[in-house]
Amino acid sequence: DLFVIVFSMDSRETFEEALRLREQILETKFSAGGASNSGGLTRKRNLPRVPMVLAGNKCDKEMR
Repeated sequence: DLFVIVFSMDSRETFEEALRLREQILETKFSAGGASNSGGLTRKRNLPRVPMVLAGNKCDKEMR
């Protein structure tokens, strides 16, 4: 699986939602792998390797 998450460069809310979506994908992949989540996802060695692209859209739009 490959995930492409797109957010609007002129909206902080969409960026924050993109980060939440990224975390949700990692948590889902982690639990689907059958590993224990007792240590949480804060420890990098527990994170699954998930191909993911985070892309900012509307970068050509003039910022205000």
